[in-house]
Amino acid sequence: MNLTSPLLFICYLAIIGLPSNSDYLVYHKQINQALQLTAAKDFVAAQEKMEFTIEQFDFVFAKDYMIAAQLAAQNKDESKAIYFLEKAVEGGCLLSCIKAIRVFDDLRESSSWADLLLQEDVLRKNYLESIQLDLLIEFCDRYQFEQERKRNASYQAAVYDNFNRIKEIIEEQGFPGEHLIGLDYCKLAPRLQDCYLGNSKVIVTLLHYDYPIAELGETVFLEAIRAGNLHPREFALIYNYEISKLSVLYKKSFKKLEPLAKYHFNFPFGKKIDKLEMVNIDRAKFGIVAVEVDDVLSVIAKEYGMIFNFSD
Repeated sequence: MNLTSPLLFICYLAIIGLPSNSDYLVYHKQINQALQLTAAKDFVAAQEKMEFTIEQFDFVFAKDYMIAAQLAAQNKDESKAIYFLEKAVEGGCLLSCIKAIRVFDDLRESSSWADLLLQEDVLRKNYLESIQLDLLIEFCDRYQFEQERKRNASYQAAVYDNFNRIKEIIEEQGFPGEHLIGLDYCKLAPRLQDCYLGNSKVIVTLLHYDYPIAELGETVFLEAIRAGNLHPREFALIYNYEISKLSVLYKKSFKKLEPLAKYHFNFPFGKKIDKLEMVNIDRAKFGIVAVEVDDVLSVIAKEYGMIFNFSD
């Protein structure tokens, strides 16, 4: 069955008896609606939309818990802000990352914040029990090993070995994303960034491997997005690296693979175009918010002391 259409995919889920909220394209569409409301400074409606989405899905990206917590803090909804911060920490976010966000300044003076600090160890334990800790450790080790071999004759071998391991995990358990192996953790790999709330330990290999999407197939990545194992923005970055052939490994690659479909995301490391309607159509296909909303959110973030793009 061809499941490239979101509508066909939802119908397929209904046929096999799974709820439609197992489709994370729906999740990201709803998160994007909350971001649109945020860009319009309708923070109350944005918080309500985030809450509605979070209640529908078993797994929530840590960065989305953080966005929900920031909206609640902006709305002076202390109990909800603390609740979403608890969920963010239980999803792998470190309290040290939260403390630096200005919208939480008033919250940090509350007794609820003190209670959150007391719960940190328990929440962290819950997080580590929810992921495959052995895979987190393995991929942090692999990432560090790969990074240390940049500009080294063994770099290609390190990248290829890591790619083959990623491929193996995809075949056995699905894409090794945040849900399966957790967030980056710099104590396991010093070159990782804790507060990006990302999965660079896997994504960086896919950025530097030559032709990861062409080799695995776009469908593998789309299915990973729909399953909640790959964030759409991560896919766009991988796509841009591949379409622009940014990795040094392309210089020595002789692979003959089908060319990728043409998309425009106006993301870093890729060609940007002025036809924003075309860009937004491509973004929407993969669950990425419109360019104009991204631009306004960067202004909102500075004005209200919030963070929406954690890797900035």
